[in-house]
Amino acid sequence: MLTIVSFVAGIVSLICAIITLIKLFQEKGALHGILGIFCGLYPLIWGWMNVKRHNSMGVMLGWTIAIVVSIGANVMQAIAIANDM
Repeated sequence: MLTIVSFVAGIVSLICAIITLIKLFQEKGALHGILGIFCGLYPLIWGWMNVKRHNSMGVMLGWTIAIVVSIGANVMQAIAIANDM
């Protein structure tokens, strides 16, 4: 069950990252867009810094919540596996 939760959160995170990367490419150009592809933290920070200008509160909240849920599900799954040993 936790694997499915983590998978869905990862897909949501990927979709939100792509949406933010498109906006990053459009506003800052190719160099910043490529930097965003190789360093996933950059579009996340850039997106939060420009959330009002791009009216993307839903995308950024969805992305942040997906990251937190994915980390939480992975930690809980690791704890469950460790307890089975």
